[in-house]
Amino acid sequence: MKVAVIGDSYMSATVLHKGMHFTEILAERLGWELHTVARGGSTNNIIRSQIQYVIEVIKPDFAIVSTTFAERLEIPINDKKYQFHLGLLNFNYDRTQFSKDQSFEQLNIINPSMEFDAINSFLGIDGQPIFDNNLTDEQRHALKLFYIYNFSRDWKIQLDAWMLQSGFHALECAGIKHVVLLQDYLKMPSVYKDLEQFKDKIVDDELCPWSYENGPYPFHTEAQTQVLLADKWEQFLGKR
Repeated sequence: MKVAVIGDSYMSATVLHKGMHFTEILAERLGWELHTVARGGSTNNIIRSQIQYVIEVIKPDFAIVSTTFAERLEIPINDKKYQFHLGLLNFNYDRTQFSKDQSFEQLNIINPSMEFDAINSFLGIDGQPIFDNNLTDEQRHALKLFYIYNFSRDWKIQLDAWMLQSGFHALECAGIKHVVLLQDYLKMPSVYKDLEQFKDKIVDDELCPWSYENGPYPFHTEAQTQVLLADKWEQFLGKR
């Protein structure tokens, strides 16, 4: 069975710790052909683009879709503009700590037009970015002013909910079986009303990696937690 994994760092296996992520453990146990397009720092807009890429390119039998936090943005880099026909291929996927399987061969763009990350990662500590995210000093300064004076978290949450709604609907229209890991803030009644139609796809908290104690790995848990998650997911999938 061909399985696609969509999301942020919680869902992204790593090159340095190959075989440790719960989706890799499941793939080994269940004989999956695993395609991971999840990437650390992904926004919900990026996750929507991942969904579109999975629908059009990977065409899996099943997809695991995880959502992410609202305080994340996409920003143009390299003096380039977003190209509509490229979709996900606009974005900088060259973050070497994350796994690169056959799905990633065309995603590691040499000269991408867009960067994505959490706002605090872009801004960094004492003006120094946490990661090398290709922003100029001028862009970083402008982002800081935007965040202080113009960023509305509640409005961003609403936009993210609508974007995710579109993605889940697209998967249904494509006939791709899928489940969804929903961040807690998206379960607020004022937001959940836009996603409630997909409630039969939303998994319990015990299947969500962020429900467990933080750990030292790029996927944010202890190694034994990934094994526990694989056990819980195997039991869950066996009941479907």
